[in-house]
Amino acid sequence: MFDLGCGSGALGHYLKTQKNCYVVGVDIQDLFSENRRASYDQAHQLDLEKEHLVDALPVNAQFDYIVC
Repeated sequence: MFDLGCGSGALGHYLKTQKNCYVVGVDIQDLFSENRRASYDQAHQLDLEKEHLVDALPVNAQFDYIVC
């Protein structure tokens, strides 16, 4: 699952711990404290007006769901 604009990380935490999902999170703000970062398999701080999203994603990334 790709969580774009993941904020506090609550959705990523739920999906990873309760549904055993692989979760990648991206947010403009540096909200990834160690506790929040643990909710994601990958977590990136990214400003989409200045950087390209594809640079943050794993090579050949595929997701069943994208949440914005």
